[in-house]
Amino acid sequence: MQIENDGGVSVNNKLLKNLVFGVVLLIAVLIVKKLWLPDGILGIFK
Repeated sequence: MQIENDGGVSVNNKLLKNLVFGVVLLIAVLIVKKLWLPDGILGIFK
């Protein structure tokens, strides 16, 4: 098991990238659901 050691910077960058990716993915899913469900925002939470 290898752990990158760049003074913790690479770890923070990985966490940040994962967070951004998660948010983008979530938004994409919400947009797709909104397109599929005609009742809009209420449809997202069903």
